[in-house]
Amino acid sequence: MTGVSVIICCYNSSKRLPKTLDHMKVQEVPSHIKWEVIVVDNASTDNTASLAKEYWGNHPVPLRVITEPKAGLSNARTAGINNSKYDYVTLVDDDNWVENRWVEKIFRILDSHQDVALCGGRGIGVFETERPWWFDNFENSYAIGPQNDVTGILPVERSFLYGAGIGIKKEILQNLLASGYAFWLSDRSGSNLSSGGDYELSLVMSLLGYKLYYDNDMTFYHYMPAGRLTWDYMIKLAKGFGRSSAVLQQYQVDVYQKKGMERLKFRNYFLSLLMSGYRVIKATFIILPILFSDKTGSVKYYKFIYNLNSLRSKFSFYAQHKKLVNDLENGRWKTASARLNREKQKQIA
Repeated sequence: MTGVSVIICCYNSSKRLPKTLDHMKVQEVPSHIKWEVIVVDNASTDNTASLAKEYWGNHPVPLRVITEPKAGLSNARTAGINNSKYDYVTLVDDDNWVENRWVEKIFRILDSHQDVALCGGRGIGVFETERPWWFDNFENSYAIGPQNDVTGILPVERSFLYGAGIGIKKEILQNLLASGYAFWLSDRSGSNLSSGGDYELSLVMSLLGYKLYYDNDMTFYHYMPAGRLTWDYMIKLAKGFGRSSAVLQQYQVDVYQKKGMERLKFRNYFLSLLMSGYRVIKATFIILPILFSDKTGSVKYYKFIYNLNSLRSKFSFYAQHKKLVNDLENGRWKTASARLNREKQKQIA
């Protein structure tokens, strides 16, 4: 069914959810666009589920609450997508306050671009406490700031959209999964800041030949509680991003069409390990002057932590490296999902 399903994933969100739903209640959606709201209660121990129903009240747009007992943002998002009613979905986090034409813009972009699989907008930070002086250098790590210089199809070298607020053509994703594809990365689970699921989704769609669309005028406010505005939290993010790089680099080899030695130094496990070790050694010498001083806000220290955890992840990834490379080069999902989508387009025509 053509329309938009808004999926809000929640873990103990009773304090954050009302503000998010307030922005959903005032959506200005043309009458020909059908839409719904799905709140995913992801192993919450508070009254998130009951609050969502009561707060939504008698709003004419339906709101459903579903339960996903397995903790983790990726699990919650998958449950929401599987239970959605419409062809297009947008994943709105419980701390995202979307503009009042968000649903309409998601529909317009995905419905008018046949080759676009994903779309996204610009996050604007809202801070519980004073904005840290170093924040601007790292705002993209928080899904805040522009994702491209201009509105339109993203160039291949920038094949990434924030998971926060992302719009997805559901059938393309379902065809991909039905063709045997399985994601290697996940997103945060409780206090564990694992990451990379949204980046992997962006890259695999690009690998299949689909486009990513960014609209700078499609905005959402991203609420930043005090606990996320510390340098310790920023370093935890750097560790998570570094750990995910062992997987993401393999996608990038194909998406960016690397050739020759540039390709080999990532595809070959030992060369890849050697390159990561070199980056860590180089970064270590760079940060020596500040090693025993306050490193708050240091981009160099952030990169060191990222590279160190990238190296660690590759050591632990030894057994999986060959399997991932084989899956990317020979996986039947690459041709099978494309075939399913071609057949669908013929049916539409």
